[in-house]
Amino acid sequence: MRYLSVASIFNVKDLEVAIGFYTTGLGFEIDFMIDDYIGVKKDGMVFLHLTSNKFRADRTGRGHIYIVLDEVDSYYAAIRARGLQPLSSPANLEYGMREFETTDPDGNILTFGCQVPSRFD
Repeated sequence: MRYLSVASIFNVKDLEVAIGFYTTGLGFEIDFMIDDYIGVKKDGMVFLHLTSNKFRADRTGRGHIYIVLDEVDSYYAAIRARGLQPLSSPANLEYGMREFETTDPDGNILTFGCQVPSRFD
C-alpha cells in the first residue's frame, strides 16, 4: 500500500466566488465539478476540494493548509499581480522555512512555504 495524494476540503459560502479566487487569483485549475462539490488542482500535486454543502455550513472558513513550493517569492509576486492581497509578505522564519499567508474569501488560510537552505548546505 502506498499513498497517492491528499486533498483538503474547504467549506465555502459561494462556490462561484471560491472558484474565481482559486483559479483566477491563485492559478489553480478545475479538476472536477459535481453539484456543490468542486476539485481544483495545481501542478498535479496540490489538490483542494471546495464545497458549499449546507450540512457543513458551520465549518465555513475554518480550514488551514500548508503548501510547500520550491520557492515562494515569484508565486507571491504572481498572485499580487492578479490582485490578491496576502496577509503577509514572504519572510524567513526560525524553523527554516520562507513563507507567506493568504486567506480565501471565506477565511480559510493558505500558507505557502519553501525550505530556506541551511548555512551548512
